[in-house]
Amino acid sequence: MPTYTFRNKETGEVVDKFLQISKRDKFIEDNPQLEQTCAYTSIPIGDPVRLGIKTTDNGFKEVLSKIHSQNGVRSTLGQKLSRSKNGIRNI
Repeated sequence: MPTYTFRNKETGEVVDKFLQISKRDKFIEDNPQLEQTCAYTSIPIGDPVRLGIKTTDNGFKEVLSKIHSQNGVRSTLGQKLSRSKNGIRNI
């Protein structure tokens, strides 16, 4: 069942309702003081680093570099990382 977010036109209060899709229109008709609004949620839609929204910080890159140096030749991390002017390039 979807969650719909409504805002009360008179008080400004925002409420979430769990309604069947078939009952949404009837609920809106019965509650004219409410209007449906868009609610932004914090549900992740993907990895923000891989999507390019934010970058990996240098501290994490340093940790990856230390892991690689301590694991030796068998580590595949070395194939993914390369040295650059700031130490490690983005994966």
